[in-house]
Amino acid sequence: MIPAQGEVVLNKNDTLRYQLATEPRAAVHAGWLLGFAFLAKDIAPKRLYIN
Repeated sequence: MIPAQGEVVLNKNDTLRYQLATEPRAAVHAGWLLGFAFLAKDIAPKRLYIN
C-alpha cells in the first residue's frame, strides 16, 4: 500500500501527479496505482457521437 496522494515518475519526461483521496492517511494498492499510471493517457475521457 502506498499514499493516495503523490506522484509517479514513469520516465524522465513523464510524471503523473495524483490525488485519489482527500484523507491524508489514505492508501491505495501499489499494483493498482502503477497500472493506472501507465494507462492514464489511454483512458482519458473520449467524446461519444450518437446519431
